[in-house]
Amino acid sequence: MTYDRVLLDLDGTVYLGHGAVPGAAEAIAALRQRGVRLAFVTNDPVSARSDYSERLGAIGITVATDELVTCAWATAQLVAEERPGARVLALGSPAWVDEHLRAGSTLVDDYREADVLSLGGDSTFGYRELETSVRAILGGADFYGSNRDGTFPTADGPSPGAGALIAAVEYATGTRARCAGKPETGMFHEAQRLLGEGSYLMVGDRLDADVAGAHAAGLDAALVLTGSANAADVAAWDGPQPVVVLGSIAELPAYL
Repeated sequence: MTYDRVLLDLDGTVYLGHGAVPGAAEAIAALRQRGVRLAFVTNDPVSARSDYSERLGAIGITVATDELVTCAWATAQLVAEERPGARVLALGSPAWVDEHLRAGSTLVDDYREADVLSLGGDSTFGYRELETSVRAILGGADFYGSNRDGTFPTADGPSPGAGALIAAVEYATGTRARCAGKPETGMFHEAQRLLGEGSYLMVGDRLDADVAGAHAAGLDAALVLTGSANAADVAAWDGPQPVVVLGSIAELPAYL
């Protein structure tokens, strides 16, 4: 199979912590030289696309802002597409709010005025934000969320992810959020809209989010063993299968 469009997960695939996966920069450069179009996808609902462009540049990987598909951007686009003209209460980081503005949504600050609650989830989320979210939804607002990740890795260990906060609101209201982040299809579709028609391969380190999510979106996926999944996880996995398992992204050009 020949792929001319490649979607790359970031954390665990392109970089680990504050450093690039060995060979990542060279692999990405090789793909570009062959004319493969790239998009970089992340479930992070907090950071701006420009932040990622700077972060990747600092580890020797040049990525344009318009090659990045963050969870914030994907969710903002989903809300704008499915609820045009709606008044949106966007709760999350400054980047989360800004992406909704860029998507053309009309933002409100009062839950009583909201047609849509769009919940990103970050370290500022507390009881007041939980209360506001519950009241907005029980008042009739549609519920959109970033992603269902229960945790995310940090240097000190796992921290609660956006999915944990969204689950709390779902439990309190009995309403399921419409999410855009992996493994939901919204983020994959935004990446396809960005890159256009072609033959796609998703490359990531998670069987549930990256491989199963790509499968749900109708895309092939490759798994790398530099992040969440190891060989034992692959052997035990009974979900959609990757087309190939690679030691790292450094092996991707040779595979393609």
